[in-house]
Amino acid sequence: MIAQALKVCLLIPALAGAVVLVGCTSEPGEGDPPPIASDAAKQPYDLFLGERLGIVDYAQRKLRNQCLADAGYRQNLEAMATKPYNPFEHLIMTARSFGPTSADDARSVGFGRELPPDPPSVISSDPSYDTAIEGCEKTAWGRLGKDSAKVYGEYYALGNKLEGPLQAVHDAELPADMTGKLIDCLKEKGYPLNDRNQFLKRPLPELFNVKVGDFDQEGAQWQPNKRPGTVEVGPQKGPVKYNPTPEESKLALAWFTCRQRTDLTRFQLNLAYKIEDDVVKRNETSFVELNPKLEELARIAAALI
Repeated sequence: MIAQALKVCLLIPALAGAVVLVGCTSEPGEGDPPPIASDAAKQPYDLFLGERLGIVDYAQRKLRNQCLADAGYRQNLEAMATKPYNPFEHLIMTARSFGPTSADDARSVGFGRELPPDPPSVISSDPSYDTAIEGCEKTAWGRLGKDSAKVYGEYYALGNKLEGPLQAVHDAELPADMTGKLIDCLKEKGYPLNDRNQFLKRPLPELFNVKVGDFDQEGAQWQPNKRPGTVEVGPQKGPVKYNPTPEESKLALAWFTCRQRTDLTRFQLNLAYKIEDDVVKRNETSFVELNPKLEELARIAAALI
């Protein structure tokens, strides 16, 4: 049987699905409450080898892009990221999955988050480049070994199967006593509710009708010229900062302070672990079959880069 474990991270956009968290007790007038501690405990989804998948992906793209450079097209090689990243990092649930985890966090980002950078776009209007990239894709996978593309594709599909069930953590109806404590605390902080029953079903900051912020504007959207025979590289995208309104920051701070008086974060993280454990059990055969294959593929990929 697959080993059981225990903990998880989805980043919530501003005021969208942010549910309450928890940790220590903090009485009014004592200054900022302490940050919610980072729990380093293992979780069932630790069985999913997202970081190794990222190594394979990075190696394949680097080999492909070096092949393109050798054919006279250096654009992809020069525009690509400088290191691997885990494409399924959002499967790791933490307290931050549900909102701010410190007073400073609440003040600076409200209920939002900074958007990570995206690599520049490479747009081809050159048939010779298109032919070259198709051949280089096959060459790169070939260097990683027989069935490497198949193993990568199957493992990526497994990651996609793990995502959907976690939404239930955010949609679940929370215990009324916990939510009631949050309501009473927020009322003390100057945030009474018009519809207590709706908040009891799903406690969302949106229900306080506070004006929220927005992301920095990056200027006009880049448009390639698409001149025949050219390969164009767009500008670097991001990171994009989120700017909360003063009202949002104030509510986020009250929200963070009040949730310290409940056990909602632990409740939601435990719910996430139960969901993960069930999903892992239902996909045990896939993990048993694919994990050793991906481990070996990642070892080869790491050696090549």
